[in-house]
Amino acid sequence: MATTIVTKYGSDAPAASDIVRGELAVDTENGRLYTENSSGAVVEIGLNPEGNVDVTGSVTADGLTVDGNATISNATNPKLEISDTTLPNTLLLQSLNGDSIVGTSSNTSLALKTNNLSRIGLANNGDISFYEDTGTTAKFFWDASAESLGIGTTSPTGLLHLAADNAHVISKVMASTTGYDAELWLGRNDTRKAIIKAEQLSANSDHDLVFFTNAASADATEKVRITSAGDVSFANSGGIIKAIGSDVSLVQGAIGLRINDAASALSPTTASANNDASVDLGVSNIRFKDLYLSGGVYVGGTAAANKLDDYEEGTFTPTVTTSSGTLTYSVQTGSYVKIGDVVYYWIRVTVTNSTTATLHNVESLPFSTTGYSLFYAGPTISNAYDINLGTDGTVLGGYYLNSASAIRLHSYGNNTGQLAPSVAAGVAFELRLEGHYRTTA
Repeated sequence: MATTIVTKYGSDAPAASDIVRGELAVDTENGRLYTENSSGAVVEIGLNPEGNVDVTGSVTADGLTVDGNATISNATNPKLEISDTTLPNTLLLQSLNGDSIVGTSSNTSLALKTNNLSRIGLANNGDISFYEDTGTTAKFFWDASAESLGIGTTSPTGLLHLAADNAHVISKVMASTTGYDAELWLGRNDTRKAIIKAEQLSANSDHDLVFFTNAASADATEKVRITSAGDVSFANSGGIIKAIGSDVSLVQGAIGLRINDAASALSPTTASANNDASVDLGVSNIRFKDLYLSGGVYVGGTAAANKLDDYEEGTFTPTVTTSSGTLTYSVQTGSYVKIGDVVYYWIRVTVTNSTTATLHNVESLPFSTTGYSLFYAGPTISNAYDINLGTDGTVLGGYYLNSASAIRLHSYGNNTGQLAPSVAAGVAFELRLEGHYRTTA
């Protein structure tokens, strides 16, 4: 049957009256080819809005080779299906209801490859696999039915499962377990692990945070718990770090130590209340070493009279005064111990005076005395050499001067008043004395 080709100029399709069925009309101006279908309508053959294909290329036994671009268009949901005639799988490219779709129209999986190596796999059940660089093993896996994610494993056993075989790294499960709990497993495998658990005893209740660790080849057991109230308990010892009001306490059994903010103090406590006068600091064979204090110690009570507020040891340089002359010392030593407001001291001096003179005082005590006006307390003089005690004098004595750092020296004897001791010119005399006095320092 002969085919008539009608040449038509212009920018529109030919009218139905221009051609009859079986004829071809060529639009030489616009490069379009038309024919008449079985309904008598004129249709364009080529790339056009009605979905026909205009291809520059070749058709062979292996398929269709396209040189340049290929466009598939249709008024409603255009698509391209590529099917394997021997296997039940079909690749689908489609614009559907405004979405761009790449998928399968049969019950098969979809793979994304580069350089013929697997990169992403989508199984027909919704599982998604991301492959490592060789394209052979899925290392990032979404289990659609379990709604779980695996990194390093394609069999996740929790919401998030991180696996690294034979490696001591973070490697296990964040799992939603029975009840209302959530867990994070850290370890080498299911039996060698540590667990951090958010534990909720009932719906809408508070959560505790619980830490589990395991011994060799043993399952993990609870070691530390932080309650919703902020208390921290230790499973092995039974000890607890507890909030009492605005304070924090470390408690073991009925004994505890409280950081008492209101009192600016560390105080003994039980798990729920203060624990007065029942806790020792140290034991007889397990003692503390040194205690550094800037204040005092209350011994046997809490009143001011029970406070030991000072202890000090040291040395000082005592001096002697006379009525006249110049003094030269060959020995001039003093030491003291101060406990609270009581000073204990020891003095030794050996002195030579340039002239004969009355011996007055021993001065330069380490601390000033308190008022002794009614007591006339004095030192113990153990040795006094080459000192003239005066007529009928037999004993050298002395007393503390009020609110001063000095001892007044005098001598006395049987049936005598207070005498004035003296020293000779150029003769070395010696004093050795000790005693204690109260001070206001």
